[in-house]
Amino acid sequence: MSAVLERTETPQLSVTLTMTDEIRAKLREGEGAVVVADAYTIDCTEMAEAAATEMNTCKRAIVKLEDLRRGFTAPAQTIIDNARALFNPAIDGYKRAEFMLKERLGAWDTQERNRIALENKQREEAARKIRQEAEEKARAEEAKARQIAADKQRLADEQEALRVKAEAEGNQRTAAAIAKKKAKLDQQAASAIENGAAKAEQAHLEAAAATTEAAPVAQAKVVGATMAVNWIAERKPNITEAEAKKLIVAATVTNPMLLGVIDINEGALNKLAKGLHEAFDVPGYIAVKDFQVRGKRK
Repeated sequence: MSAVLERTETPQLSVTLTMTDEIRAKLREGEGAVVVADAYTIDCTEMAEAAATEMNTCKRAIVKLEDLRRGFTAPAQTIIDNARALFNPAIDGYKRAEFMLKERLGAWDTQERNRIALENKQREEAARKIRQEAEEKARAEEAKARQIAADKQRLADEQEALRVKAEAEGNQRTAAAIAKKKAKLDQQAASAIENGAAKAEQAHLEAAAATTEAAPVAQAKVVGATMAVNWIAERKPNITEAEAKKLIVAATVTNPMLLGVIDINEGALNKLAKGLHEAFDVPGYIAVKDFQVRGKRK
């Protein structure tokens, strides 16, 4: 849904500034004020008083010229203010629209993060179960293989005992036949161990393939917008600014890094120095006299 704003009239803004003879005269006087001031050599009280009079004349002239300038530029300033005001509704509209879209993008980003986090958690849980089942299957296959190998080995040992007995009795043919049976049983025991290890490895490979399919999901990037996590400092509830300052100052003893968040208020220091004079007592500062020459505008 869209709305189109049509302007049938384009406002024409113009102004004419009139330079009066009074203003021209004041401007010329001001341009020559530096030459007059440079001519003063203060070497006695009378010259100092004359210089002070000239200084006050300058101050009064500044006030007068500032008033004249405000009156001279007022029509133009009104035109400029009105011209700027013509742009304000559109700029404000874009600002509100930007804020709305930024809020909605942020809400969507949070929603997506939560959805993907939940999905990845479920995927990880499924992968964990697959790995656990594979480990159990591998252990079962290895245990089964060891049992088969043990049974074959037991039979092979029995055949070995029979072979030894046959040889002792001088029955070489029987001993040779028994030796073949024992060798076969030994081979079957070794094969059982190998097969068990192979089946255990197969279980692990199948688990790895299954868990690869359940790899974590990454959030899609939005072209034209950067979603970034920003951390800001916020004062704790029920803690005033003054209380926070006290806590920070106290903590700087063990954590000098916090000195960077303490600002020196020079205006407040100057007020203290002005009010306390010699009684001024602030660590790292002293009160000094600052001599100033002041004139009169009237």
